[in-house]
Amino acid sequence: MSTRHVNLFKAYQLFWKNYFNFKGNSSRTEYWWPFMWNWLIRFVFLIWALVGHLKGEPHVELTGLVLLLAYCLVALIPCISITIRRYRNAGISVYWIFLTYVAPWVLQAIVHESVGKTWPRIIIENTSAFLEFICFICAIVLALFPTKHD
Repeated sequence: MSTRHVNLFKAYQLFWKNYFNFKGNSSRTEYWWPFMWNWLIRFVFLIWALVGHLKGEPHVELTGLVLLLAYCLVALIPCISITIRRYRNAGISVYWIFLTYVAPWVLQAIVHESVGKTWPRIIIENTSAFLEFICFICAIVLALFPTKHD
């Protein structure tokens, strides 16, 4: 069982080192430091794109968006693997990852296909956003669970 407390740089290094490691456990610090780093990096790329948009420089905006997308794609697998290890460490079934991460994507696809066809657009979009928010909160709460003691 992993109860290691690592500093923010070591945790981020482990995040990339364990790219395809879906077995084992990750402590809360091993999970939350990379979580913070990933949000910070994404935020910087998003600000870069926003500044380019506001200045009317489409090449700067596009560069920021491409870097954001590229980083998100590169970090997708290690984000999934560290979440699976964190859930396992907290004694939570890894199948919860489907509810907290995959369900919002499926919901978005359904909303995209059905908007304006059967229900008023505003009802569907607001309901979808609310359910995505609930899934996000569930993911946060599950990752906060303490290490399971046998």
